[in-house]
Amino acid sequence: MILVDENLSYRISSILRRTYEGIVHVSDVGLADEDDLILWEYALKNGLTVLTKDADFVRIQQINGFPPKIILLKSGNTPTKYVLGILKAMEVEIKSFINTKELGLLEII
Repeated sequence: MILVDENLSYRISSILRRTYEGIVHVSDVGLADEDDLILWEYALKNGLTVLTKDADFVRIQQINGFPPKIILLKSGNTPTKYVLGILKAMEVEIKSFINTKELGLLEII
């Protein structure tokens, strides 16, 4: 369902497994320290939405379109606890975004 980029803590995927079925961190799938394009291809092949703070994924999507979808956290350098709170509070909106075919980018401020 969601591929958590390396710029976010690996704890996010382990803590949110009950909330977001199929959530994985890049380190869970052997992709830590890989190039953004490699992560993009992995997400595309596996039907995953990329959760990131890295705007480079938006640029890749502007060139290639979607899927994969992107959830871009624009909260700056915030603690993992804060990010977890956002992801829990926005569960309905995030799941709706993932399930819609019309949208490819969800920005969360």
